[in-house]
Amino acid sequence: TEIYTLSLHDALPISHNQRALWFLQRLQPENTAYNVAAAAEVEPPLDTALLGRALALLADRHQALRLRFTESLSGPVQRVEPGREVEILEEDATGWSPARLDARLEEIAERPFDMERDSLLRIALFRGAPSVVLLVAHHVVVDLWSLVVLLRDLGGLYTRLLQGESEAGLAAAPALQYTDFVLWQERRLATAGEEHWAYWREALAGELPVCALATDRPRPLVQGFRGGARNRYLEVDLLDRVRAVAQEHRATLHTALLAAFGALLHRHGAGEDLLIGSPTAGRTAAGLAEMVGLFVNSVVLRSRAAGDLPFCEQLERARQTALAAFAHQDYPFPLLVERLQPQRDPSRSPVFQVMLAVERPHLESAADLTAFALNEPGVRVDVAGLSLVSRHVERRAAQFDLELIAAESARG
Repeated sequence: TEIYTLSLHDALPISHNQRALWFLQRLQPENTAYNVAAAAEVEPPLDTALLGRALALLADRHQALRLRFTESLSGPVQRVEPGREVEILEEDATGWSPARLDARLEEIAERPFDMERDSLLRIALFRGAPSVVLLVAHHVVVDLWSLVVLLRDLGGLYTRLLQGESEAGLAAAPALQYTDFVLWQERRLATAGEEHWAYWREALAGELPVCALATDRPRPLVQGFRGGARNRYLEVDLLDRVRAVAQEHRATLHTALLAAFGALLHRHGAGEDLLIGSPTAGRTAAGLAEMVGLFVNSVVLRSRAAGDLPFCEQLERARQTALAAFAHQDYPFPLLVERLQPQRDPSRSPVFQVMLAVERPHLESAADLTAFALNEPGVRVDVAGLSLVSRHVERRAAQFDLELIAAESARG
């Protein structure tokens, strides 16, 4: 293991979504539902020393990779280290069976983070034929958008170092960093927060329904995060037909999937009044696109999935719901829960128990990179001269009862 070290800065405020994840981690320190992992087979084999230098430059460029979290008298705060420890765990995997390598990838991906003491970015390199690199980060410092940016930047920095470029010419950081966003968010809430709150207070008025899907085992008294993931493709021709239906009714692909998901849940006994969470990128201001951090924010889509309605009417209802909700997406979900004060059931996540996420590539030609970041196996991407083929990392944790994640790639 090689450590690239760097000091400690002043305490800074944290965002509402960071505070929520910090609280969950304090409540359940062994919880790994918010670990974000991506693995890839790499050609040509990586130079460990150069990779370490590229990672140190990456941490210099993106402040979020140098954050750690501590508790103060006023609550949790974050500190920025001018230079962050970047750990590379290197192992010789020559002769390993695929099953042994997969088990080791899962073991490292499922290792909990200590937000106060650990680097919140973990890199493992397995030498073999081919070599495999694993990147693991805690969601408190990255989201999916950030992961795509990190993969692109890391590949670019490594390749330019390999070509002999000076580190001095590669150290430029974005003018804005994540802690600037935290302060900006607080100013926005001070001016527009009450308008957003008024919308959500009305949209979520009354007794909030619970999505009580039939299960094959009793629900535990306290919510756990054990789970798993299953992947499948919708072929291109089916996807084109779904998109055509959406366009015919002036709706997006996201809205069409929302209406279909609501109808499916209704068929399985979830009721007609459904609360479905949906993540938004949270980057509604100029200058946030190239930043790394936890920007994603959940909105609540209240869907009335009456079984006797034609699907076109369900789609129109979903369209109206989505338009209104996304117009108020800047209101942090943890703050919404705090102010709604719903009756809390420790066995369920608050407000909604199912989520629909439709991920869209935000970088040019990045559709496959998005599928790569979503842990889809066999996705080949070229990042600044490095050929990467994604390798699936088995996950044993889930954030909600049920989550449907959709992303487009060349295959569908």
